Amino acid sequence: MSGGPARAFVALALEPQLARRVCAEVERALGRSSDLRATRAEAMHLTLYFLGDTAREALAEIAAELERTLRGLAAPELLLAATGSFPDRGAPRVLWVGLEERAHPGRLAAVREGVLSALERCAIDVAEERGRPFRAHLTVARAKVERPLVPEAFRRLEFDDHWAPREVVLYESHLGDGPARHEALARVALA
Repeated sequence: MSGGPARAFVALALEPQLARRVCAEVERALGRSSDLRATRAEAMHLTLYFLGDTAREALAEIAAELERTLRGLAAPELLLAATGSFPDRGAPRVLWVGLEERAHPGRLAAVREGVLSALERCAIDVAEERGRPFRAHLTVARAKVERPLVPEAFRRLEFDDHWAPREVVLYESHLGDGPARHEALARVALA
């Protein structure tokens, strides 16, 4: 761990077996595209809040506040659904698989609200995040070129997998050669 700030985020990690299946389906749909880089299975997650560069001394307080706020909240029950891309218009930079909450609606919103409230108590300004709509998704590929060609096979991909994440994770993202590597700094179990 370096002495500089940590590039941190809070997320729900996709279960390894499901992540491998999603990754395999996405890679098959992308084929030999050199325009897009698929997300590695071990890096697939649902981001609840991206902190960005965060002072290392603040991480322990953030982890403790997440624990206090989230412990005992009910885990959401999510369904992997259709695919899409960001931005909605223009050249896609990110390809994603959407997540829907069909059983027990409101649990995902409660977990996300808990994360935002915990971060506010740590003097992190989340007002901008509260002001934009939350689109639950898994990032499954990123563009390597300015105007990537997205294969039609990806756009037709459909999933019908259920996922009940059991913990919220505070991660540090390590950038460098190759894709980012995510290190779990703290985990909070959901009920």
